[in-house]
Parts: sequence; C-alpha cells; structure tokens
Amino acid sequence: MESIDKNRILNQIATNEYLPSLSPLTVQLIGLAADDRSSILDLTRIIEKDPGLTARLLKIVNSAFYAHREPISSISYAIMVAGFNKIRLMALNISLKDTFPLGKVKGMDYDFFWKTSLYRAIIAQGLVKGSYLRDRLDSEEVFTAGLILEIGLLLLFQLCPDPLKESFPGGDISLKEAVRWEEDNLGINHRELGCLTLEHWHFPEQFIETQKTYGPQVLQEEVPDLCKIMEIARICARLFFGSRDDFVLLKDFSGRLNMEFDRISEILSEAFFQVEEFARELRLQINPNQDMLEVMEKANRALIKINGSLEENLEKLVGTASCQDQEKEKSLLPIPDEQKKNLETAMDAVAHEIRNPLMVIGGFAQRIVKKGQEQGELVQYAELIAQESHRLEKVLNDLMDSASSHKSAKKT
Repeated sequence: MESIDKNRILNQIATNEYLPSLSPLTVQLIGLAADDRSSILDLTRIIEKDPGLTARLLKIVNSAFYAHREPISSISYAIMVAGFNKIRLMALNISLKDTFPLGKVKGMDYDFFWKTSLYRAIIAQGLVKGSYLRDRLDSEEVFTAGLILEIGLLLLFQLCPDPLKESFPGGDISLKEAVRWEEDNLGINHRELGCLTLEHWHFPEQFIETQKTYGPQVLQEEVPDLCKIMEIARICARLFFGSRDDFVLLKDFSGRLNMEFDRISEILSEAFFQVEEFARELRLQINPNQDMLEVMEKANRALIKINGSLEENLEKLVGTASCQDQEKEKSLLPIPDEQKKNLETAMDAVAHEIRNPLMVIGGFAQRIVKKGQEQGELVQYAELIAQESHRLEKVLNDLMDSASSHKSAKKT
C-alpha cells in the first residue's frame, strides 16, 4: 500500500480539506489566532453567533470544576476572567467535538475515543491541582491539552484510504501498536499529524510539544512538565478503559509527582463523579456508574492474578528457606552470603509484585465506597474488592513476617 504523501497532507492542512465539513464558526475560531489584530470583541462576536455554544461554554466556566468566585454571565466577561486563549481553545474543543460523529465507524471507535479523552483531561487536571505542579501549570490549559492529546487519530482516519479503514487502530490499542500500524501502512503517525495540525491552528507551543513527546522515556528524561502529566494521565485512562492492568504504575506515578498515594487514588476516583457535567456539555453519552463497574471488574481480575502470584511466591519462599535448612544440617560452616540473599531477593520480589498493586486496588476501591454511597450494587462490589485486597494483604504480611523470622533465626 502506497504511503500518504506528507507534502499533500501539509497542503490539506492549510486548507482544512482533510477534515469533515467544518462549521463556519469552527473555521473562524481556527483562523482567529493567526490574526494579530484579533481582540476580545472579535472572539465574543464569533462565539455569540452560536447560542448553543455560548450556553455550553458558560455552563463549563461556571461549573464547580472551575470554581470562579462570581457567576459569569457573558462570553466577554468569561474571556476577561479566564483569558482570550483559554476561551478560544475551549470553544474550539467543543466545535471540533461536534464535527465528528459518534459510534463506531469501521476501525474508528468515536465513543471510546471521546470517553477516554475526557477522562484523561479530568485526570490530568486533577493531578496538576493535587501536586507540586499546581504552581507551574495552568490547570485549565492542562484540561484542554488532555482532551486533544490524540486528536491526530481522528484526523488521520479521515485521510486513511478506504481499504485500510476497517483495520485502522482507532479503538482499544496501545499507543506503540497504533503508531507502528500507522507508520507501516500510511507512512505517518497520528502524533505527527496532530503536531502539524496544532501548529497550523496556532495552538500554544506547549500543546504542540505534547504531540512530539510520548512513550516510557517521557517519565525517565527531563521533559516539560505538561508532557509528563499528559503521559501519566494517558496511562491512567488506559488503566481505566484499555487493556492495561498494571495498577502498580499508580504507585510509581505518586512518587514521581511527590504526591501521597492516597491523594492520587482520590483524584482517580473523583474523575467518575466529575465526568458527567463535562460529558453533557460535550454531548457525550457517558455512564459513570457503568465506567466504575468496568474498572472494578478489571481490578477484580487483577486480584485473581495477584492471588495466583501470591501462591507461586509462597512456594518460592518456602523452597528457598528449606534449601537453607538443608545446607545448615549438612555443614557446620556458615551459609554462603549468596544463598542468604536468595530469600531476601524472593521477599523483595513479592513486595514489589504483590504489595504495591494490592495497596493501589484496595485504596481505589475504598475511595469508590466512600464517594459512591448512592450507587447501591456498585458500592457493594467495591466493598468486596476492598475486603479481598485487605485479606490478601494480611496473608502477604503474615508470609513476609514468617520469612523475616526465618531469616533472623539464621543469623543467630
């Protein structure tokens, strides 16, 4: 299959030809940033041409999520309070969302895309507000960056040749796999396209940088704060709704953000109770209770895996201890340090592989219990998961105490 010509893409970006029919309002919002003479009045006039958009914007900026002290009753006042660029980007987000369909179209699952995008935006904003980054990043800009992080995916689907649209990676697939498929079949990936598009739309430079910077290296290298938050929020959203189930990553994230784990657990659980208002204004069909149930079921599957791992590691610890007993019976000489380290290594592996994810799952489930008192069966399910996490943690602690006692006995 012949790859897509990047020069042709650049030309299409310049004329917006590769998008579905953009409304005149959206085109004006895109062009507004390129005009150095544009003013608050210009932006106000464009937005107020669409009463529905005006009402939706005012509901969002007046929501508890933004917590402005006084009610905002006009777009011009909203621009003065929140800023020209923020309101333009917010309006553009809403307009772009309305440009694309809902449901599943061949390989592009629009519902899944927008749901994960909205949760990612809410999580990213919560992480900034709850960490040391709150003084370094604007939480409202973080929300926008999270919402449009994978916008190139929608745009690339529009460019994708019809024979390939059925296999297009527009659903539950890892970023690495999606990029590989895109480059192999189309010669360009959606992050490259997103970068080119946001540049053309005159988005702030920090937004463009998030398109360029992604993958595991983002968490290891010195990268801009916004890029790091976007990567963490992206992984958290996939832990919620994708195929990932390595909950232990959340413990790592709390350390990277200098945040207590209870705080990151609270932020993630809060997302389910904040999403409904935004979903309504973006005209998305999102059922937070169903979403919570989906995550609880994933947590339950993770507990089953942990239980199996606990049994496997129990055999390792018992086997290692037995070998050391046999060595002591055979000789009056001290047990070699290498053999002593075997038990310690096994214990460390158990702590990393089992205890951390148990703390994550149990803490998260307990937060759902505390917040969701009116959710009935869902809360009961979360309580069962919290109880099972507590039971397994107790078994693990007993095992570790026993192994530690055995190790101490060896030294005497």
